Amino acid sequence: MLGGLAHESNHNIPMKQLAWTVAMAALTLTSTALAQRQGSPKNNGETYVLEVGSEMVTLADFKHVYGKNNRDSVYTIEALDDYMELFVNFKLKVLEAEAMGMDTAAAFKKELAGYRTQLARPYLVDGDLLDALVDEAFERKGMEVRASHMLISVDANASPADTLNAWNRIQTLRKRVINGEDFEAVARSKGGSEDPSVTSNGGDLGWFTAFQMVYPFENAAFNTAEGEVSNIVRTRFGYHILKVNGKRKARGEVQVAHIMVRMPKDAPQDQVANAEGRIMEVKRMLMSGESFESMAMKYSEDPSTANKGGLLPWFGTGKMVEAFEDAAFAMDEPGDITGPVRTDYGFHILRLIDKKTLPTLEESRRELSKKVRRDSRADITKTSFVNKLKKEYGTTVSSRRLEALKVAAVKIDSLFYPGHPLEGVRRSELSRTLFSVAGKDYSVQDFVTWVNGSKVRDL
Repeated sequence: MLGGLAHESNHNIPMKQLAWTVAMAALTLTSTALAQRQGSPKNNGETYVLEVGSEMVTLADFKHVYGKNNRDSVYTIEALDDYMELFVNFKLKVLEAEAMGMDTAAAFKKELAGYRTQLARPYLVDGDLLDALVDEAFERKGMEVRASHMLISVDANASPADTLNAWNRIQTLRKRVINGEDFEAVARSKGGSEDPSVTSNGGDLGWFTAFQMVYPFENAAFNTAEGEVSNIVRTRFGYHILKVNGKRKARGEVQVAHIMVRMPKDAPQDQVANAEGRIMEVKRMLMSGESFESMAMKYSEDPSTANKGGLLPWFGTGKMVEAFEDAAFAMDEPGDITGPVRTDYGFHILRLIDKKTLPTLEESRRELSKKVRRDSRADITKTSFVNKLKKEYGTTVSSRRLEALKVAAVKIDSLFYPGHPLEGVRRSELSRTLFSVAGKDYSVQDFVTWVNGSKVRDL
């Protein structure tokens, strides 16, 4: 859609204006053709960047929408390209709904609101903090951590009593390990880890890198020294403790082809011997000069890759079972063959197609930025962004009245029933100021009315 220019990380005002100038010039290549085709006085000298059905979107309109949803950090061709894609999808969804007569349906309105939120969400971020998180992610992508963990499950919205009970249980488990008990033994013990996989792995999660675990868990893994046990970590799954078993430099990515002879994990010995004999015969034919691709097509029992000569997509650590990954990365030169390798799925022979090292920061910045925005760590940037806006617009909140509303909402879902009394909130309080924004006061009743209106619109 738009041309690919190098990422510009300088966020001063002149560079922003330059980025806008270049970006708008690129958009104008599309808009010129639109304006010429329209070729009527209706244009009024406007420059068009998009046509969806009968609707024409001007350069000024697009710039306004982009600027409203975007803050200081994202003034690049790539960012505009991404935003244009979201914007077009949103417009097409509206056009489709109107054509089908769905534009007044409650379900569609709810879905449309979701698209609006999606369109804005990636840009409601603190740009400086986003850049810092991208830098952190890049540094972590260069490392891999092996850790074991224990989990005591507790819902993110659990009651204080349930939360305290879970905390006490995970604290007890941590004390046992700190006092010298074996981590795996404690994880497997009665009252130990509630991760269902503990019965098979003893809590060992294998090797992983950035973006492969939820962010609080990732932080604990990367910030805990090798051989040490972390402090208690809260995630959306509950409370965890980690033991870091190892750290190493990231191995990059590898692409291989494989030939597989299937065999169940718990196969009897005669079945194991049969499968091993078959894979060894395939290996013998390969060593005598048979084509790997043709042998994969003829003998491999992996239906997803056999017709492609056994070719697998590129992968890095944590994408395949450990034995398979280790065998793949142990090969040095394209064309090397190794195996048989036994996994829970059977026996494999691997052929190295190629290897590649990790990209540089500038090469990976755009992709890392997308991942950060989609990841739970983006909540940090949104919180920071909101706090900056609160400061900019002089926002104040009555903590006492807000807490009273929270108590009322816990006791009875009265916020969602217009006219229902708010338990614990005196009627005289309803007209009092709950918060102020940019010098304008909003009462408790204003907020309740807004919540009720939002709830009705969502139904």
